[in-house]
Amino acid sequence: MERGQRGFTIIELMVVVAIMGILAAVSVMAMGSFGRSAGLKATTKQLSADLWHARQKAIAGSVPYSVLFDTDDNSYTEFKDDGSGTPANSGNGQIDTGEEVVRTRELRGDFSLTDINLDPAGVVIFFPRGTLKDGTTGGYVEISDSEHMSRRKVSITASGQTRVE
Repeated sequence: MERGQRGFTIIELMVVVAIMGILAAVSVMAMGSFGRSAGLKATTKQLSADLWHARQKAIAGSVPYSVLFDTDDNSYTEFKDDGSGTPANSGNGQIDTGEEVVRTRELRGDFSLTDINLDPAGVVIFFPRGTLKDGTTGGYVEISDSEHMSRRKVSITASGQTRVE
């Protein structure tokens, strides 16, 4: 090295590399948290859209449609709740023999149904006017991430409206 030229010492380079490593690690952790938050938001919006779909099917088909929640399987099922020709079973919120299952949707592995507070318990029943079954009040379904750090609710009113909170 010529006189007057200076470079970085190995210690200075190691400090810079360590700082860059710490910044990279913090960035990756922040992006992971952002991804979970965005995924939770998308999952609750999907649930709200599926509830809206069931309501629209009930109005268009002039028959009850229901969405039944299963916390054990972390899923929900939309079905035509017409009793399959048996009037006593129409709009009962149970999948009876012969009733058409529209879809079953399982939540992604990192999200779960953590709190379901519905009247009647565990099911939303839409009648042909688009409202919930007479005498029911609606409620909410809460979904959280796997670490229960974030939670979002989908509320359902007696008039059949849904809202993501």
